[in-house]
Amino acid sequence: MRSPLTNTPASGIGDAAYYQKVELPNTGGESNISLAVKKGQTTFRVSIVHPMAPDGPLMAAEKTLALAAVALI
Repeated sequence: MRSPLTNTPASGIGDAAYYQKVELPNTGGESNISLAVKKGQTTFRVSIVHPMAPDGPLMAAEKTLALAAVALI
């Protein structure tokens, strides 16, 4: 059985960052992706939810927001 949770490193954001994708059960393949970021002592998560959008554009938008937030830390 495949794990419903996948972590993928994201480079160039803070000290460490990764995308976390959760496959939602009983939805026919829908998932939720969020971006977790660590910069110094601060950690935060960015998640944009749009059920019909493909993963790529959501991940790009989350990265854009995370980079803006990291610049303020």
